[in-house]
Amino acid sequence: MMALLLTVPTMGQRLKYALVKDEGGVTNVRKGPGTQYAIVEKVKDGSFILYSGNYDDKWKAVYTQQGKLRGYISGSKLEPLESPRF
Repeated sequence: MMALLLTVPTMGQRLKYALVKDEGGVTNVRKGPGTQYAIVEKVKDGSFILYSGNYDDKWKAVYTQQGKLRGYISGSKLEPLESPRF
């Protein structure tokens, strides 16, 4: 499935683009910035994602295409992009 990603301003921040990179095939999106938080969804390796911010220099807040917070993902699982590649 291909999705069009837009840069959406959220709480004064510009969201950034990234590609999910996880050799295990899926990455957990969690309710909060840490493994102690519940998993709210799983994102497949190779998926495009919108994110902002660092939490403890490890976690990124991830968003829907409409700018709504989805949850948090480990920054080590993201490959930042300058712009989306289709």
